[in-house]
Amino acid sequence: MILMIARRGGGYPRAGAWSPNVEYRGVSLPLIMMAWLMRGDDVLATAVVAASRSERRRGLIGHERCDGAFILTPCRNVHTFGMKFSIDVISCDRDGTVLWMQTLRPGRVSKLGLRGHFVIEVGAGFVDRWTIRVGDSLEIRQ
Repeated sequence: MILMIARRGGGYPRAGAWSPNVEYRGVSLPLIMMAWLMRGDDVLATAVVAASRSERRRGLIGHERCDGAFILTPCRNVHTFGMKFSIDVISCDRDGTVLWMQTLRPGRVSKLGLRGHFVIEVGAGFVDRWTIRVGDSLEIRQ
């Protein structure tokens, strides 16, 4: 199943609007981009990757729901202040190994992952649907 999420304000980022790049696994990625969230050869979701400070700060605030994945990099923890729905939070290290997962209701703060490098936000229940476990290896592909 392929799921999508739109950026705040509607629409998807345009190539001409992308900012300077960030390095991930030796690959140069735009600061805001559409990508695949993969586990092995399985596509888990289409995702928005937000690497700029302003996009990470905004996150999913203002959205009515989350139908896909929102990836914040670099990021060690998140909050749900100003959000209208619960989310599952997945923290991964630089190699994409899942370190911890947590479900957050609105108005909460996630635990701090000191070894974490990026965080994946998805709608509550997606982690169970995707059967993601601590130790799984996730990958972001363009």
